[in-house]
Amino acid sequence: MDQEFKQYLKNKTIVPFPGGKQLVNHEIDIAKSDLTDAITGYNNQIYKWSTIQAYHSLRHAAKALVYSRGYRVKDHYAMVVAIKALFVDENLIGINTIRDFLNAINLREVAEYEAEFSMPGAKAVINAAERMINNAVIILNID
Repeated sequence: MDQEFKQYLKNKTIVPFPGGKQLVNHEIDIAKSDLTDAITGYNNQIYKWSTIQAYHSLRHAAKALVYSRGYRVKDHYAMVVAIKALFVDENLIGINTIRDFLNAINLREVAEYEAEFSMPGAKAVINAAERMINNAVIILNID
């Protein structure tokens, strides 16, 4: 098991959550809905909220994956650690997913807290969210 993942378990930033498996489909539904809203915002040149909504879409898809393995995370970076340990290290998702996730976290934080956002930034997060949802749907065998 990944050392960073073990540390997050020890610090209780990642915790066992057997009930999460029942929430997987719900999280995917939320991810898809948030992505639709992000795309609508993007098409209407509302790049700040599009960036934020696309990030939440990505995060809900990631939550579905982590829930499927019986864990819950308590912060944004713990989610990255969990996805890496549970899916990237198992060769179920490409390593570029981690880069995309970290970029999305940064773009969302800057958009939300510093009011700095752009069309390319919003598009990058939308693309990352689409890839995360597609990965989750395939791995979880969801229609």
